[in-house]
Amino acid sequence: MSGVTMPKDKNDMPDDLQFLPDTDAISIFEPYDKSPLSILLGWVKSKPEKEDLFKDTFNSNLKFNISEEIETLKKDAKSGSPEAMFELANMYYYGIINDEGTSARDYTNAFKWFLKATESDDNSSNYAATMIARMYNDGVALYGEQSYEKAFEFHNKASVLNGESAQTIAYMKWMGRGCSFNYNDVEKLYKDYLKKVFFLS
Repeated sequence: MSGVTMPKDKNDMPDDLQFLPDTDAISIFEPYDKSPLSILLGWVKSKPEKEDLFKDTFNSNLKFNISEEIETLKKDAKSGSPEAMFELANMYYYGIINDEGTSARDYTNAFKWFLKATESDDNSSNYAATMIARMYNDGVALYGEQSYEKAFEFHNKASVLNGESAQTIAYMKWMGRGCSFNYNDVEKLYKDYLKKVFFLS
């Protein structure tokens, strides 16, 4: 991901993570043209042997049922796991799953689970708020509502820990999109963003 680099010497990494530099990886860019999860699944999972029965060719040769994996994710989300809520929302958002049985993106369920994830104190809440902001910006939020004001509100909430939202609210403030223009605010927001991303003083 942007701003993330692998340590040059894998011996500087914890023992459990030293395999990472020798593992294939994908680059994740914003905005996503395709779900990173679907790209990754295409790499590490074999084609189904029949229906939803897959082999996990990356970690082992064991067979698993992807429908059961999704049901477990739904169960964990309903039990209150913020990480599961966020992951489930992403699956709906990118059309990996759809309760109607189609491959279309399910923005209604995506919005519902992103919103639930924002209610937690977990880091997932910041990323979920960014996704809701995107949905309001693009007009695919609940009932197709398009609102720069709500996009700004959720980006502002997420900007504490999420660099993408921090940069976006600075841009929105500069453009007066969903908020009033104020040069001093814009300058401060961009400086704060640069400090977060590049650890500038």
